Amino acid sequence: MKADEIHVWNGRIVSGEECFLGLYKSLSQDETEKAARLHFDKHKRSYVICRGLLRSILAGYLGLRPAEILIQYGTQGKPFLQNRAVRFSLSHSEDRVLFAFSRSCELGIDLEYVRELPDAEQLARRFFAPSEYIEFCGTTPAIRTRAFFCCWTRKEAYIKATGLGLSLPLDSFQVPAVAEQPAQLRITTGPDAQLSGWSLRHLDPAPGYVGALAAPLESFALVQRSFETAEECIDRL
Repeated sequence: MKADEIHVWNGRIVSGEECFLGLYKSLSQDETEKAARLHFDKHKRSYVICRGLLRSILAGYLGLRPAEILIQYGTQGKPFLQNRAVRFSLSHSEDRVLFAFSRSCELGIDLEYVRELPDAEQLARRFFAPSEYIEFCGTTPAIRTRAFFCCWTRKEAYIKATGLGLSLPLDSFQVPAVAEQPAQLRITTGPDAQLSGWSLRHLDPAPGYVGALAAPLESFALVQRSFETAEECIDRL
């Protein structure tokens, strides 16, 4: 991975039993304890596959074994490596996961399965900045649900990247709520919409999903890789 690149891995959360066991064995004690606390088997399995693949990909970049990866957490829960040799972010929704990696900058990624939300307008009024809410309300009913998730994933990606989490009010910055052009989308901050140094990239991971990637760069080279099973992901390392 080159210094000016951001790598995005996009795949399905699917694994055979042998591979699943190997991923589970690579987890840290706190990760296995968290998996055990999850109520539904489906959620436990998804968590193990996602965390195991995160470790596998990081190990591939760093020349280590997955179990040797030491993940720490910031005050708002953002995961990081102590030496920050690789910065990363992950997000999963339904049966898909997105991972993002960089050697040079912090970053955040978010993924959502597009589904009907009866209270989408109320959520937008509560959490979107005024300009975003106006843009959202100006969409046609045919694209309104997708527009909501486009805006939501962009805001989530940004607060993940900053490491501030929900301590950063969602209406304190603005993202393009609807635009989906492939070029970078810029983030503005404050009531006067001052242009920030942060960029967004809209992602279309699979039919029925939208995603977003945030990084503190005006431009960056995006390298995308995809996989259909955990085994295929590991084979590509």
